[in-house]
Amino acid sequence: MSIRELKSLEEIETIYHLDIGSVTMFKNYLVTEFKEGVLLDTKNYQYLASLIKDHFEHLDTFGYISNRLNAYAVVPTALMNTEPFNIPKAKVAIVSYNETSKRSSIFESKFYPFKPEIFDNLPNAVAWVTRDELITNC
Repeated sequence: MSIRELKSLEEIETIYHLDIGSVTMFKNYLVTEFKEGVLLDTKNYQYLASLIKDHFEHLDTFGYISNRLNAYAVVPTALMNTEPFNIPKAKVAIVSYNETSKRSSIFESKFYPFKPEIFDNLPNAVAWVTRDELITNC
């Protein structure tokens, strides 16, 4: 399920259409939907980090949802030193729609400086990310 199928356009603040996919920004969280076959490396994450820093006033209380609609490769160590992905309070959710994607997400998360929650559908990921008062009241 794409984020555009779930949320009304009034709640979306900004959509970035990038070569690697889209980044949909809401008030206190974002949803990424990367294209089939891309490689998410340090350069991609640094660019994404710059978008996050520009959009969110409070970097310690934002939510990030990776909506894995497509198969793509991740360089897991690329996130280790990329702020804001190394902020412990940031809530990170990964939505994996099949077992292969879920296994990849679990493996990749071992290298991340945070512990993501893994979901099998987007509505549950959005509910989890926005449930925290820190996320919804900043």
